[in-house]
Amino acid sequence: MKLISYLNRPEYIFRPTQVYQRFLQRTSSQPFERVQLPWGIEIKIRPNEDLGLAIWKMGVYDLCVTELLWRLIDPGETTLDIGANIGYMTSIMAQRVGKTGQVLCFEPHPEIYQELAENIQHWQATSGWNQIQPHSLALSEAAGEGFLETSSYFESNRGTASLAAENPSTSTALQAKKQGYTVQLQKLDALIDSAQKIGVAKIDVEGHEISVLKGASRLLSQSQIRDIIFEDHQAYPSPVTELLENHRYTLFRINKGFLKPVLSQSFNHHPFYSPFWEPPSYLATLDPQRTQQRLQHLGWKSLKTQTV
Repeated sequence: MKLISYLNRPEYIFRPTQVYQRFLQRTSSQPFERVQLPWGIEIKIRPNEDLGLAIWKMGVYDLCVTELLWRLIDPGETTLDIGANIGYMTSIMAQRVGKTGQVLCFEPHPEIYQELAENIQHWQATSGWNQIQPHSLALSEAAGEGFLETSSYFESNRGTASLAAENPSTSTALQAKKQGYTVQLQKLDALIDSAQKIGVAKIDVEGHEISVLKGASRLLSQSQIRDIIFEDHQAYPSPVTELLENHRYTLFRINKGFLKPVLSQSFNHHPFYSPFWEPPSYLATLDPQRTQQRLQHLGWKSLKTQTV
C-alpha cells in the first residue's frame, strides 16, 4: 500500500522534465525563484517554504485540486479563491475563466498578500490578465476585526496562519506576543450581490471554513455557488459538511488516482490514516451529474503545457 502511494506521482510520469527538477537540480538557496506553471505563466515562490518547495520540485501543488479546478471551471465564470496565499490556485482560475471571467481572491496575511499582489501584477504585465480582483481581508461570519495568528513554524509553512478563536483575552495575549496581525473581517454575502452566480469557490482557511460559510448564508440559501472545494480536518460528519448538506450540496471526498482525481462518497476513514498524508480535500456541488461528466475522461489536463 505504501509503495503504491509512493509511486502514484503523475506529476513526474506525465511531465518527465520534473524528474530532473526533483532529483538532479540543486535545492535553491535564493529567497525567491520564478517557476513556469504548466498553463504558461510564471509564479514567484519561496523555494525553502512548503508551498514554494512543492512547486519548485513538482511543478504543481495539490494536483487533485489543481485538476478539479481545471475541469470544473468554464470560460466567463466568476470564481472565488478564499485563502489565496501567493496565488497558485488563483492562477488556475484566471487561466480557466479567461479574460471574460472574474476571479475574486482573498488573502488576509499582509506579507503574503504583497507576494500575491506582485504575482498578479506580473500576470497583468506579461499576459494581460485583468480578471483578478485581490482583497486583503479575511472572510468570516461577521464584519469587523480579527487577529491572524502565526505559528512558530510559519516561516517554513506560510499556509498555517489562522484566525484566533473569537476570545478577546486570547487575541490580546497573542497581540502582546506579536504572533500575528490584526486583519479586517468581512462577510462574503456583503461582497457578492444577489444576482451574481459563482461557478467554483475554493476555501482553504486553516479551520475557519465554518465561519466563512456562515458569512455566505444568503449565497448558499439562494444556490448562488455551484461548486465548493474545501479542506476539512475533522472526521465526517463535521459542522462544515452538515452545513453544506443542509443547503442541498452533494459531497465527495477528493482522492488521487493515477490517471485522474477520483471522487468518493465514502467517508469512513479519517484523512490522517492514509500512509502518505495529503490535504483532506472535499467537493460540495449542486450539480453532481455535471461533475461526474467533467471527470469521465482519463488524463491530467492541467499538466499539459498551455499557452496564455
